[in-house]
Amino acid sequence: MNANIRKNFENEILKLNEKLTSMGNITIEMYKSTVKALKENDKELALKIIKKDSVINELNDEINNEAVILIAKQSPVAIDLRTIITIIKISTEIERIADYTKNISNYILAFNTSNCEGIQSLNNEFIKAISILTNMINKTMDSYENESLEDAKVAATLDDEIDNIYKSNLKKFVQGIKKTENEQEIDQYLQAIMVNKHLERAGDHVTNIVEEVMYYIKGKRYRL
Repeated sequence: MNANIRKNFENEILKLNEKLTSMGNITIEMYKSTVKALKENDKELALKIIKKDSVINELNDEINNEAVILIAKQSPVAIDLRTIITIIKISTEIERIADYTKNISNYILAFNTSNCEGIQSLNNEFIKAISILTNMINKTMDSYENESLEDAKVAATLDDEIDNIYKSNLKKFVQGIKKTENEQEIDQYLQAIMVNKHLERAGDHVTNIVEEVMYYIKGKRYRL
């Protein structure tokens, strides 16, 4: 690869990374917005979050298409190919993580999230999990951008906190269902169980990104 071709290649990688960073930042903002929507039962904001997901989908499609074209045109060597594949995989995982904000927003749209004391209490646990999740995404993206194994390891440990909240919430939701005969409350508890699962799965997807970042940095697989 001559100097000009190499420079063009590096510029294309830079563009892909800029789009990847945008995906991460937008996703974090979407989750922060879900916190506000949950606290205030803000259905208008929930609708905005759902619409915002299309931006993430478009960026993901652009990254995938441009990455494939780059591979086809440049026939990159192994280390460069690993960079491109890492970008594709991270982009795909971020798109899935962002999808869960739609599910949370649909939950907010379907119910008055402040009309049931038990649900409101557990919404606070959702908010705590989202706070941990956004921190986890931040750390993970920093670890990729700075090639920091230490940040990646910190991000990986945060998933345990999300798992613990998930398990605790699940027990409380089941107890809530057993204590009420109100069909609307039961339905809301069942939907809240799904939101609880979505947040747990989002943490798992961030862990997948951490694994990809660690492979990108060290060139060997880590299973977390």
